[in-house]
Amino acid sequence: MIRFFYFFVFLFFCAKLLCQHNYDMADSVAFDVSSRKYTSITKLTKALTKDLSNDLDKFRSIFRWITINIEYEIGSKISAPSEVLRKKKCVCKGYANLLKAMCDAAKLKCVYVSGWAKGQIVDINWRFKKNQRHGWNAVNIDGKWMLCDVTWASSIDIGGDTIVQEFDESYFIMEPELFALQHFPADKKWLFTDQNKIEFKRQPVYYPKYFDFSDFITIANPDQGHCKYQEIAISDTIYDFVNELYFQIYGVQDTIIFANKVKHDDGLLFCHFDFKSIKKKSKAVLKYKNTSLIGFYIR
Repeated sequence: MIRFFYFFVFLFFCAKLLCQHNYDMADSVAFDVSSRKYTSITKLTKALTKDLSNDLDKFRSIFRWITINIEYEIGSKISAPSEVLRKKKCVCKGYANLLKAMCDAAKLKCVYVSGWAKGQIVDINWRFKKNQRHGWNAVNIDGKWMLCDVTWASSIDIGGDTIVQEFDESYFIMEPELFALQHFPADKKWLFTDQNKIEFKRQPVYYPKYFDFSDFITIANPDQGHCKYQEIAISDTIYDFVNELYFQIYGVQDTIIFANKVKHDDGLLFCHFDFKSIKKKSKAVLKYKNTSLIGFYIR
C-alpha cells in the first residue's frame, strides 16, 4: 500500500510538471481574442494559435478560450461545433465537440471520448446507461496522449441545478491514473490504465478539490465506495494536516468524525476513521477545513 502511495505521488508530480509550464502568453491570447469577432472556427483558431510556437501552448489557448466564452446550459441540445460557437451555450458534448473541431483546425490530434463520469456519492455502484454518458477529450501533444475535460474545467455544479462558471486548472491535462478516478470511457482504448468497469463503479467519489491535495493524501484501505471504516495516508511533512482532516457524515443527523488512531510508518501518517456507530447507507465525505475531497457510503 505504501508503494502504491508513492506511485500515485509520482503520477501527480508528472502532471504538476505540465501545470508548471508557463501558460501566461497562451492565456493572454485566449482572453484577448474577442468571442464576438469570429463566426468561423478556422479563423478563430488561427487567431488563437498563430503567435504561439509550440503545440502545448496552442492547445492551452484553445482550451482556455472555450472555458472563458462557452457557458454550460442544463438541458441544451446544441452539440454541433458551429452551433456551439454561435450560441455560446451547450452541455458536455458541445464543449468536447468544439474542442476537437478547433484542434482539427490547428492540426492538433484530438478525439472526442464518450463515457461515464462520477461526481456524487449516489454514483457509487451505479448502472452504466447509454443516455447518461459524459463527453471529454484525449489530445496528443508531442507524441503523448493526455486526457482533459473542458466542461468540468469551465464550470462548477454547486447543487440545485446551479452552475457557476469558474476555471478549474485540474481538468486541463491529467495523467490517465488521476483522470480515471472520475472518468471511464465507453471505449477502453482511451482509458490508458488497467482499471476495469467494476473497479470504477465500486471506487469512491473524488471531488474536484481533491486534486489540489492528491500529491500528499490518498486512500490507504479500503479503496472502495462502501466501507465500515477508512484509513487515509498523508505525508508526514504536513503533520498538522491531521488535525484539520475529518469525515462529515450525512444522514438523520449530521456528525463529524476525526481520526481515532494515527500510525506513523515510512514517512507516512495513516489516519484511521471508524464508522461502527454510524447508520448504514449514510453518506460520509472526507473533508479538509470544510473542503470536500472524497465521498463514500457507510456499510
